[in-house]
Amino acid sequence: MTTPIIGPLPAVLLAGQPVSAAPVMADFNWIVSQVNANAGSGTTLSRVMVTCIGASTMTTAVPMVIGTTANVGNAVTVALDTQAEFNSATGLFTAITAGTYQITVNAMGIPPGATFTAEPVIFCRKNGSNIDQPSFMCSVGGGVGFDTFVGSNFAVVSLIAGDTLSATITVFFTGFAPTFQFANLSIVGLG
Repeated sequence: MTTPIIGPLPAVLLAGQPVSAAPVMADFNWIVSQVNANAGSGTTLSRVMVTCIGASTMTTAVPMVIGTTANVGNAVTVALDTQAEFNSATGLFTAITAGTYQITVNAMGIPPGATFTAEPVIFCRKNGSNIDQPSFMCSVGGGVGFDTFVGSNFAVVSLIAGDTLSATITVFFTGFAPTFQFANLSIVGLG
């Protein structure tokens, strides 16, 4: 029998329950803290967590790169960067050590007055190219007056020194631009 490295989540989200950033962020931060606490000792690989709160409105079909000041304004917080590998001007994580890395992206948006023409999509990217299948963000409600949309994506990838990781969110809509309530990027070196 294996012992889980992540304990029970502090917030339980139920189907049909209105979603707010507080319980989602509590669960996300709990997962990050549990993974970091249980990571192998002596590792020289990175641990990065970037949070964008109250991010700027989106432009349809133009990806938001999580962590860039260009499309998130002053809402970027680099909460953790153990090896100084994250550039908040570009939104790029550049590995200084070869190894296996885990990238996790979480996002929630609120699009009052927007009508979506396709589901919002999250991609994890290595050296500017998508490294996984898109993660489609689920929505609550639909059409004009859409309540919220939430989603996450996860990938494990091998990097050499100089490789980059990033994450993008692309939204397709007409009407008013949706606003991100939060977006998170977490990168952990696994060895």
